Amino acid sequence: MIDVNDGVVTRKPLVYEVFLQEDFELRKKWNQTHMVGTFSLKLREPEPVKCVLKFVAATGAMTVTFNITTPDPVNIYYGDGSNHLDVVTASGQKSHIYSTEGTFYIVITGVIENITGIATGATIVWNRL
Repeated sequence: MIDVNDGVVTRKPLVYEVFLQEDFELRKKWNQTHMVGTFSLKLREPEPVKCVLKFVAATGAMTVTFNITTPDPVNIYYGDGSNHLDVVTASGQKSHIYSTEGTFYIVITGVIENITGIATGATIVWNRL
């Protein structure tokens, strides 16, 4: 996630579902009394078009529930490492229980153009990113 925290409240975070494409090499160098390490990462985002929701899990409200209507499979990433893959629903309900409190960004990927409805208690951050 890239969150520009420059005091502008209306800015939305940019949320990505990425993985490390290949190994990286750590280059170490001594600088006076400290060792400095530099490295490069090549990250890959296989599903770049997405819808992003924000859910705040708190005591008494640890479950996010939503109805999503789509004829095409979508993947749902819940922001805590868990997911539902290849979800196809005709007004079906999906829910997820978080084990810890916090703010989570739910990423829905796939053919999001064909999603005809999302009803949820989570806040829609991006309809399409």
